[in-house]
This record gives sequence, structure tokens and C-alpha cells, in this order.
Amino acid sequence: MLPVSAPPFPVAFEWGMSALLLAWIVAVVWALVRLEKTKHRRDPMGALGWAVVVLCLPVIGAICWFITDHAATQREREDTT
Repeated sequence: MLPVSAPPFPVAFEWGMSALLLAWIVAVVWALVRLEKTKHRRDPMGALGWAVVVLCLPVIGAICWFITDHAATQREREDTT
């Protein structure tokens, strides 16, 4: 009978990495959907540029998009009131 050895990575680590990967995918998809919904506020090249940034720099690009989109939304709300 062969001895059973410990797995190379603990199961908790694998679950944690899977959760981070899922969060990363959700953040990128969410950023692209929000970008598509708000492209009426931007010129087409600006929207394309943001899409490239979100896809090429997934974590940083998505975070930057959410920050700038939130700021733009706040400015629009202040302008309409």
C-alpha cells in the first residue's frame, strides 16, 4: 500500500484562490457591462480605451473604472439638481 502524503497546497488555499479568481472575473465582467451602459456619456474612442484598460489590466483597470464612473455619476447628479 502506498503512503498517503499531504497535498502540495492546503485545501483552504485552493478555495481562497478560486474565490479570488471568481471575484476577479465578476469584477471585469461587471466593469465591462457598466462601461457599455454608460457609453452614452463618453465618446466611442474613450469607451474603447476604457475597455482595453479593463481587459489588459484586469484588477487595476476595473478598480479605476469603478472610481471614475462613480465620480462621473456623482457630478451628473449634482449638475441635474
